[in-house]
Amino acid sequence: MLSQWQKQKEELLLLTKQNYGKKRKRLRGGGLKLYYSDLDQKLLEWFRERRGIIKQPDGTTIIRKEKVSFKQLQRKGKQISLELHHESPCPKWYGRFLRRHGLSLQKPKRHQKIPLDQVHKLVHEFYVYLRRSSRWGPKRGPMGAFTPNDVCNMDESPLSLFSDQSKLSVNEINTCNEIEGHISNKRFCTLILTVSANDNSRVGPVLLFRGKGKISENEKKQYASDIKVFFTPKAVNNRETMDKYLHYWKSKVKDNKPKLFITDRSSTHLNDETLRLLRKDSVVVAIIPKGCTMYVQVLDVFVFSVFKHHHYECREEFIEAHGPRSKIKLSASQSRILCTRLTSSAWKRTLTSIDMKRAFINLGYIWSDNSPVQPRSLPGYSFDPETIDYPSTNAQIDEDTIIEAETNKAHQQHLEKLNKQINKQLKISEMWKK
Repeated sequence: MLSQWQKQKEELLLLTKQNYGKKRKRLRGGGLKLYYSDLDQKLLEWFRERRGIIKQPDGTTIIRKEKVSFKQLQRKGKQISLELHHESPCPKWYGRFLRRHGLSLQKPKRHQKIPLDQVHKLVHEFYVYLRRSSRWGPKRGPMGAFTPNDVCNMDESPLSLFSDQSKLSVNEINTCNEIEGHISNKRFCTLILTVSANDNSRVGPVLLFRGKGKISENEKKQYASDIKVFFTPKAVNNRETMDKYLHYWKSKVKDNKPKLFITDRSSTHLNDETLRLLRKDSVVVAIIPKGCTMYVQVLDVFVFSVFKHHHYECREEFIEAHGPRSKIKLSASQSRILCTRLTSSAWKRTLTSIDMKRAFINLGYIWSDNSPVQPRSLPGYSFDPETIDYPSTNAQIDEDTIIEAETNKAHQQHLEKLNKQINKQLKISEMWKK
């Protein structure tokens, strides 16, 4: 520490001796003395206790994410000043305090829906379910009934065409933040992605556009070949569209082997009928607990942010080539065609940017042994597969056939439902009733 101080002192003396007819370089801080240094230190410690990583004496780690406003910071500063028996600094001092320690006023990114200790409990149950379900069929490798290529994660996200989806934009201080040209809707369409650890060429991105689907064959031919398009009334997912999507997904991955389909608890994704149809095709569904997707969902943790960055880059390249933005006028058909092509380019760049297999291993979706799982997105948590209480040897024999038994049961229920629909045909007299 002393040698570093001595080095800085020598550099300062050297600068003072140099004069080339110009002003000397201004050192950081301008050499001004820091007023209220004790207040600065105590206030920073108080902030870190509310927003930061705290290590407990027993070795556990607690992550605090409390909301700290500028008014709270000022109020706490006044209290500490009274304890230190000196006057409270002016509001500008607190602004300099933020800059000194790399802090800034920002909009909250995301609200934590449930406490972190509850998240750990739910995530543990989710991981236990993944490991137990891998024993519900004949063993095919280290992952039991599944292979890395059998595990996939599906989720959806809104997608814009030209408008930036961030809530803030750069602008001069104290001037009106007007935007030239047309500001398109934030949700031009809905993007559905399904990713697996190895082969992501089987199921490409799916886009949900607004409309009834009455489009020309010429428009369909101009869509990107690796993008699947569906139409919905409001460009958002619904039960009918989800059934179409699952039928499309199964047609791409079906190989008469069990699959592990991981998704969240959205009401539009799954219902009893959808789960039955998936079980009929030997698909095991793992539902991420509510409030935990931001921690253990591959698409939320690794993929969506990278994809939207590349989508933004592709969009800006198009505007630079055909712009400015105010002069680009596209019809609804041209906008849909452009969206599929931008999505295709962004998806190819995303696949080259992300090591999907490493992401799946990090979040515990796939494994090669019983090593502990420590998700990067959930610091302080570790899942040890050795702690799972598996059934006894005799019960394991019955457990190996769970997937097959559920498949046969779902198939039988499907046949019964078809028979009911056939036998429930209306009579001629009933068809004329109002």
